[in-house]
Amino acid sequence: MLTSKGLRTVIVLSFLFSFCGFLYGQATGSISGNVTDATGAPVAGAKVTVSAEATGLSRDAITDDAGHYTVPLLGVATYTVRAELKGFQTSEAKDLRLQVDEQRELDFRSEEHTSELQSHHDL
Repeated sequence: MLTSKGLRTVIVLSFLFSFCGFLYGQATGSISGNVTDATGAPVAGAKVTVSAEATGLSRDAITDDAGHYTVPLLGVATYTVRAELKGFQTSEAKDLRLQVDEQRELDFRSEEHTSELQSHHDL
């Protein structure tokens, strides 16, 4: 049989454990998507940067062979998302509001840079 002290301990522990689910839950979401070129082909190796506008903190991801990226465990905030790769124009989306448990999809289509080579000849 439980003593008065033991019974109080069991009640207090039961009360505390009942809140564990609330304490464990996180208010996070994710941003993921695909980076493609002008023809719709996947762009592998592109750097995708997700920056919180209020704090300036950022996280990076690199697209896989299918051009897909995922940035998980982001807090509720407003973000700027930028995709860049040498040889392609940088693409950016601003004021992206992420809500609790939201999995936001954001795709980028980027044009290749074309540079004209100029040669100078002295005649």
